[in-house]
Amino acid sequence: GLGIGGAKIGPTVSPDGRWIAALRKPEERATGQNTRLCILPIDGGEARDLTLALDRSIFGYQWTTDGALLALVEDNGDTSVRRVTLDETVATVVGGTRIVDDFAAAEGGIAFIASAPDAPSDLWFRDTDGGERRLTDIHARLLAEREVIIPQEIRYPAPDGLEIQGWVLYPPGFDPNRTYPMAVFIHGGPHTMWGPSFRTLWPDWQAAAGQGYVVFFCNPRGSEGYGQTFQTALHDHILAEGDQPAMLWSCQALETLLGVWLRRAQFDGVYREMLSLGELAIAGSAAPEWKIQAVRDLLGRMASPVNMAVLLSMLYAGENVLAL
Repeated sequence: GLGIGGAKIGPTVSPDGRWIAALRKPEERATGQNTRLCILPIDGGEARDLTLALDRSIFGYQWTTDGALLALVEDNGDTSVRRVTLDETVATVVGGTRIVDDFAAAEGGIAFIASAPDAPSDLWFRDTDGGERRLTDIHARLLAEREVIIPQEIRYPAPDGLEIQGWVLYPPGFDPNRTYPMAVFIHGGPHTMWGPSFRTLWPDWQAAAGQGYVVFFCNPRGSEGYGQTFQTALHDHILAEGDQPAMLWSCQALETLLGVWLRRAQFDGVYREMLSLGELAIAGSAAPEWKIQAVRDLLGRMASPVNMAVLLSMLYAGENVLAL
């Protein structure tokens, strides 16, 4: 076996044959724990975490020829490639405002797939001297025919002072003197992380903004990318007496930061992030009645705010608008 202290995932042997590296999680509340990069001697012994002090999850790794490791790390809405040495030193190799989805290292450098706020995934290469080359421009023709909206970062405190990171996309030709509908996207998991380069939802955010919505999304309490305390705080906080869903805090923060006004509906004694279901709209068109009824039924069965994560997008329309 690979020792105690949680399951080991994806073990690989070091180039010199002395070590085994693997990813692991603690056994208690495993889904909410950081995924750690660890090593253990090839001839047996206890595993040692290399990224415990980093306080971020690792989502993939590879040995380098000189006996260090390269790892994918989520942090504050971005995913980077970092070099991790056996003495637990961590340094960023491929960073910036983007999400690196995968990479492969060789003696000549690192090939990696990355998304950015202005374009979804493309293939890049980083030379050993630090220079980067973009090898593909897959979406160039499509994006040349579209206006790409760059998400604007905002940070704001939850009622207990915990900082929340979010992003806003304004529709083309945004006029602060006009009134706009607002589309709020909420990620599930709940232990996951979105960012302005998140390729799976990137087209949805762009499409909604293109249809005239002010788009908002954030990483509420429990998200990855902000440290272990931020992740596990969800378990104790979400059922606290009088607690409000994180996305409601976000709407309140938007009221303060952007001068917006939102009308709220109340369900089962808990303020929900949703407004009038009868006025729900999707991409500028009225939602079919069966969708409205399905959401109404779902809300009726919810026992705690954490279950709001199953609603991947909340859309504010009609009277429920941003008054900017």
